[in-house]
Amino acid sequence: MKGSSVVVDVVGINQSEIQKWQTYSLRKYWKPADPLRQDATKFTVSFLPGDQSPSLLTKTNQIWGKWLKSGVQYLVVVADLPGVYDEGKIGSQDPRRQMIPICKCYWPDKTQKLDFKVQAGGVTVNTMPREGWSLPPW
Repeated sequence: MKGSSVVVDVVGINQSEIQKWQTYSLRKYWKPADPLRQDATKFTVSFLPGDQSPSLLTKTNQIWGKWLKSGVQYLVVVADLPGVYDEGKIGSQDPRRQMIPICKCYWPDKTQKLDFKVQAGGVTVNTMPREGWSLPPW
């Protein structure tokens, strides 16, 4: 993807927002002035052609304070990838979206980092939480 521009949002959500974020059209999300994107408490990274070095969201970034204060329990990683993607796939079935719980019960190692990779084929979570986690069924 070295010749492409890609925007990635890391959005903090709580339990009551899961269904909305699992089913929301990503084509709609990336349109200018989309209300869900505008209102989201997010960390945004833009990767530009020729400058696609890794980005790091440290635990000292002020967004974590906002997320924790508002009861965030999940992170949603959403990438605006070039190309055509089928709409209607829910949650992490859409390759442009990954949803990960941040509850400490799923992350026994306090020093563990969440590692995401964004490629032409989608967002990949390289660090997975403890076995047995799953998003609530809908």
